[in-house]
Amino acid sequence: MSDPSSPHAVTTSADIGPWGGPTRRYRDVPIEANEKETVFGFHLHGHPMERGSFGSVDALIRIIDAWLDTRTLPAPYRMPEG
Repeated sequence: MSDPSSPHAVTTSADIGPWGGPTRRYRDVPIEANEKETVFGFHLHGHPMERGSFGSVDALIRIIDAWLDTRTLPAPYRMPEG
């Protein structure tokens, strides 16, 4: 699920969260999952993709890391214009 060499751990903070599946936390950012754990979203105030939906926790980890470390998005994601 996540890079074992990463200094940050993904933890489960609730068995059933608001999306019907488990709520995880990564770098203090909540990651929500649907019941089947096929769709994931996150809550990171100020992030341009906050509350979007994604197909994997690994994608969200890359997005969260890039934002918290450099305030950018990893490829292939782009900042919204406007």
